[in-house]
Amino acid sequence: AVAWVLNVADNTVSVVDVSTPNDISLTATIVLDDPTHADVKLGRIAFNDANASTTETFSCESCHPDGHEDQLLWVLDTPICDVDGCTQIPPRLTMPIRGLRNTAPYHWDGIPGDPYGGINTSSINADVGPNCSIDNPEGCTRVLVDGSLASTMCDQNNCPLNDEGKAGALDDAARTAMSRFLLSVPFPPAQQRSFDNVLTSQAEDGFFEFSFINDAGGQATGAQTCGDCHKMPFLMSTNTPGTGMDAPTWRGAYDRWMVTPQARLNIIDLMNLVGIDNTFPERDVWILAGASPDIWELVLQGSTGFSGSFARQVTLNVDTAGLAQTTNILDALELSASEGAILLEAEGAQIANSTATPIGLEFTGGAYQVRGDGTTFSRAELIAAATAGELVITLTGRLGQNVDLDSPQPALWPVAPIQAQTRNVELAFLSNASTLRINGRHVRDGSSLFVDGRKVDGEVRCETGTMPDCDGEILTVELAALPQPGGLHFLQLQNPQGLFSNDMLFFSEQSPLLPRAGNLISSGGTFIAGQFDDNWNT
Repeated sequence: AVAWVLNVADNTVSVVDVSTPNDISLTATIVLDDPTHADVKLGRIAFNDANASTTETFSCESCHPDGHEDQLLWVLDTPICDVDGCTQIPPRLTMPIRGLRNTAPYHWDGIPGDPYGGINTSSINADVGPNCSIDNPEGCTRVLVDGSLASTMCDQNNCPLNDEGKAGALDDAARTAMSRFLLSVPFPPAQQRSFDNVLTSQAEDGFFEFSFINDAGGQATGAQTCGDCHKMPFLMSTNTPGTGMDAPTWRGAYDRWMVTPQARLNIIDLMNLVGIDNTFPERDVWILAGASPDIWELVLQGSTGFSGSFARQVTLNVDTAGLAQTTNILDALELSASEGAILLEAEGAQIANSTATPIGLEFTGGAYQVRGDGTTFSRAELIAAATAGELVITLTGRLGQNVDLDSPQPALWPVAPIQAQTRNVELAFLSNASTLRINGRHVRDGSSLFVDGRKVDGEVRCETGTMPDCDGEILTVELAALPQPGGLHFLQLQNPQGLFSNDMLFFSEQSPLLPRAGNLISSGGTFIAGQFDDNWNT
């Protein structure tokens, strides 16, 4: 008997002879074609390797499964604060490693990989200097790696030194590769973003509420909102006054039912008091923590780098070809493909005389071209063939080629330090010249502009300097046409064949606003006799 074992991290297949259970042996190793960046591959192996712990019994992945978190509280090497009464090491909730890039410093306490300095939870009363450089992201994640390997992962009674004299297991090469791997792990695509890539009105309201409405006191007039600490672009910040605590990202909250550093909202007695069942549903727990139904839609729909059309599929066969939903999905996928948001590709089989022949297609120039062939089909021809039972094919929205470690997600935010908390959130305003002056990071030449989920004509350039490294990270975005109607809109940039930015709010006063519901009398206006026409009645 033979077992075929897929080694996921290494991307190889082991052929194992299991005919004698007491004497299992490896007979061959098949190396698969692997386009993974070499450092990412080596770093992923190190992250999953139990040899990263000096007891050789657990790996980094053990507490961060699939780059996520184990949703457990740990008492580890967490600092005791410098305030009278701080006498014990506080427990901390495990944090995800997904989407680490541009979210330094890492973890609740504002210490691992801090390029900014300032206060943190071990030094609330006095600023400390940075321990890595903002210009070297791998250096910041390396601080995180070195610290974890020297503490959590190391037997504190017998902690060895590696080849560079640092405490803990793994040599310099593995640690460097792991620090790069950590920067490559993305958040999954937004869970509920529509396949046409357009935010729902509830999600749009959630974005506005998050940054501009104080749930306790209405529209913000100096009272802080969620977005003052969970800042654009990635809904996080550092150096919280009075605690030094970092404000972690709200991205991915839909699969994190444990919240706050010590999980104080997740106590079973509290759940019983507020009527939340003991399955701890994420939505209910986060609403208890301060979200609202609209903000929850922000969490479910906000961009993590991917078009809503990415990974969407539709299968054409006898049963589905004529469905209205098939038409709706195809309309959306073809539009997104024509905008460059996805690559629309298809795999299936042509059927003739009970014989199936494999076929692969790519959507290009408004038609479906056979891969490796010049033959093309229109959508109507595909539908007709599927309806007649002559074709079964699945179309999938895929990513372009520039989505690796060296092609990170673009980030957009109003002009301000990316890490700093503020009393009020700034909102970018469109100028009379149809331009926006904003901060941007990882934006490449030739990037596409999307407003409210759809591609628009325009140009993005550095205010000064050369992309992608604009001076002060300041971009000028120029729209070829005014967004309609006036009011609140959402901007995204997509790098060529690459990832989408976050959804950045901006406001346009150059076009008329939509009419809004209201009460003229309660708003303070008055009616003067004789100054209204016959169509009004009293």
